[in-house]
Amino acid sequence: MSALRELVFGLAVLIVSTATAIVDPRWPAPRLQLAEAQDGSDTRERIRLAPAERDAVLAEMRTILKSLNRIMHGLAAGDLAMVEEAARASGTKAALNAELEKKLPPQFQQLERRVHERFDQLADAVKSGTRDDVVKRLAALTGYCVTCHDTYRLDEAK
Repeated sequence: MSALRELVFGLAVLIVSTATAIVDPRWPAPRLQLAEAQDGSDTRERIRLAPAERDAVLAEMRTILKSLNRIMHGLAAGDLAMVEEAARASGTKAALNAELEKKLPPQFQQLERRVHERFDQLADAVKSGTRDDVVKRLAALTGYCVTCHDTYRLDEAK
């Protein structure tokens, strides 16, 4: 299979799995919710943080996004070392510091911990799992991102 066809197939599996939450039962994606009410108002829970704290959370999210991008590029190129390295970059070692984490809602903290653990588990699966298993894990992992972004909004404290 050509690299382009493999990428398209991988993306299709990711989109379908995430959209329908049909993944391996060992790796269920969180239930996806829509953040906007019918009138278009933002119904997400606001998390108010000092500017530096908000910047730290956003930096963590950018690290995760970069990891997801590199994982997809690694899968497309068949470069499993790149996939593993990218997943490890957002593993538990990339979690927020404990002081800042305490300022976040418990459910946010739980999502954050699970995301980082799932990145480590995805990196481990590269060595022992199949490509399909890695893609399923990736689909479940992105479900956590969608749930968090649909549930929370970061604001600067006044």
